[in-house]
Amino acid sequence: MTWEYFRQNGISVVSWAKEHGYSPWLVYSILKGDRKCVRGKSAQIAKELGLK
Repeated sequence: MTWEYFRQNGISVVSWAKEHGYSPWLVYSILKGDRKCVRGKSAQIAKELGLK
């Protein structure tokens, strides 16, 4: 999933994050490319978003 996916489907990043039990701030950081997503929650979120 990318920013475009969220826009096209009318899903907010905040609602997706809360629905999956993640911090919206962390999800935004991953989508912006600010985090490496090597392990832990970041890696788990990246996998669910299809970025890894």
